[in-house]
Amino acid sequence: GALQYYFAFFLLSLGFSVGGFVPSITAVNAWMVRNRATGMSFVIGGSSIAGLLVPPMVWSISNYGWRPTVFVIGIIAIVLGPLVARLLGRRPTGAIPGHLFLQLTDSYGVNLDDATSASVFTIMVVTSFVFQLGGGIMGDRISKRVLVPFLLLIQGGALVILAIADSFIMAAVFAVVWGVGFGARTPLLHAMRGEYFGRRHFGTILGLSSFPMSVGITLAPFLMGLVHDIQHTYEWGLYVLAATCVLASVTILFATRPIPPGVQQRMRARRARERRNR
Repeated sequence: GALQYYFAFFLLSLGFSVGGFVPSITAVNAWMVRNRATGMSFVIGGSSIAGLLVPPMVWSISNYGWRPTVFVIGIIAIVLGPLVARLLGRRPTGAIPGHLFLQLTDSYGVNLDDATSASVFTIMVVTSFVFQLGGGIMGDRISKRVLVPFLLLIQGGALVILAIADSFIMAAVFAVVWGVGFGARTPLLHAMRGEYFGRRHFGTILGLSSFPMSVGITLAPFLMGLVHDIQHTYEWGLYVLAATCVLASVTILFATRPIPPGVQQRMRARRARERRNR
């Protein structure tokens, strides 16, 4: 029933939150002091490589059903999880995607079949993987505060392309443009967080900042589905998402590196001495 369905997704979300993205990025931030953006790009790139499994997953669901497919994925996770944790060792000293797929297959959207839509996702994840690696390397050489807003604008443009897409060619263009923006932006944004706040409380800060993102991830599919039920198209919902990318771009452009508490105390003490000496 519906209750079992929601409970299953709650368990999935709990598992991904506790043992997935946040601890992985935190580990990279702790292990790598130099070239942090490059290191994060390699870790995050693994999620893009996993996107190559979308076509075989679509094939498996079409031929065997979603239950056996999910069961096999669960067994793989149970086997690989402890092995990866064992290999990592101790700490050294010192995403919406579902509705994007529906836009590709919707009769009021691009109107592609499932297999062709899966190939569009393959293009997207391959491009994303390449630019995750390239973005991390660029981030260690060029100001992330300039690169990230530019890449967010690219993501917004990709969503506009998807909104007006009416053929496989336009869908493929969306996949490439989105892969460039999303792929390069992801490691840079997390590297910025590490540079701004350091390593000591990185996991806590990442977890707190992930909360509003989780709220957005939870609400966005529902709202996109509601828009489609009312207007029978995802077009305007994609325009709104593109606008949020523009807003995020402007917000990050004006973000400044926080002053460490110790430096703030020294600055206040110096100002106090200057006032006394006047």
